[in-house]
Amino acid sequence: MSKSSGQGGFTLVELLVVIAIIGTLMGLLLPAVQNARESSRSNACRSNLTNLQRAMTSYEVANKEFPGYVNPVGIASGVKASWGAMLLPFIEQQQLWDKFVAGKPGAAAAIQIYVCPSNPPQYEGGPAMSYLANAGWFQQEKIDDENDDCSPKENPADGLFFDKTRSATDVGPPDVRDLKPDCHQEESDPVVKMTFATVQAKGDGSTNTLMFAEGINAGVWTGISTPDKKWHYGFCWEQPDIVAQALSNGVSSPQLVSDAQYRLVDGVREILPEYKGDKAPNTGIASSFHSAGVNVAFVGGQVLFISDRINPLVWAQLMTTNYKLSDLKLHGKYDRDLPQPDADDY
Repeated sequence: MSKSSGQGGFTLVELLVVIAIIGTLMGLLLPAVQNARESSRSNACRSNLTNLQRAMTSYEVANKEFPGYVNPVGIASGVKASWGAMLLPFIEQQQLWDKFVAGKPGAAAAIQIYVCPSNPPQYEGGPAMSYLANAGWFQQEKIDDENDDCSPKENPADGLFFDKTRSATDVGPPDVRDLKPDCHQEESDPVVKMTFATVQAKGDGSTNTLMFAEGINAGVWTGISTPDKKWHYGFCWEQPDIVAQALSNGVSSPQLVSDAQYRLVDGVREILPEYKGDKAPNTGIASSFHSAGVNVAFVGGQVLFISDRINPLVWAQLMTTNYKLSDLKLHGKYDRDLPQPDADDY
């Protein structure tokens, strides 16, 4: 009876097959892991927006109105605060607020709920911000006033957050809505006061109006020392006809974009002569590093993921607070004469 002299083991071919199988499995597994991580980051982002909406609700209850996208604040002349700074006492950051108002070192700190995990800050510890407030129509910051009829530049029906610094002449450099002697104004344009009641009882309703959206160029929560342009602090809408013009000129998704490569593009304003090439620190466009859209929070509290394929008209309609009085129009027809969106449209 003979014994086999062969020893157990893998042949070279068998080993290569095993390696190929492992490689294939890893190729299938890694995208799943990445998708799971992105899903987790997007969920954390939506949780941040939920907390911000709740904080803004508390702010409105305490102050009987929403803050502006920029606000006069502090004991020092010329100190301004973004809406993010104004929320500090309502996100358990009272000590940080006290430092900020007093201009003390250490006020420009990192705040976790202000940062989307998919959009981490470039520098650790800084006052990074991943979110923008609904600041209404781009055009109301137009620099070209040759045909200005001296009417107020901010229409409360066009957005939710407005400039609160215009009644304080010593706060920051002047902007297009400040005192204009040629209009024989004795003071700057009136400051808009927005409340939940304005939106709910007199406007489009809290479930139909956006409050916050992601922005990959949102800057910092402390605010910035420039003229008070709304796209420094918020996301804006543009007239759908102008969006169509931008698309025909090769600018993709000029209002809402999830493509990170778009971060250095100045959006619609780069191709429109009325903005005279003004380059803002951010694009004033809702944007994210999530695939195919952005997370948003509505005034009523619902937090959703909005596709970047949303109709530009619907997007603008979600940003206006009162379709009967807004400046939004399509092909010459104002919003009041256009069909209003429902949940199936977004």
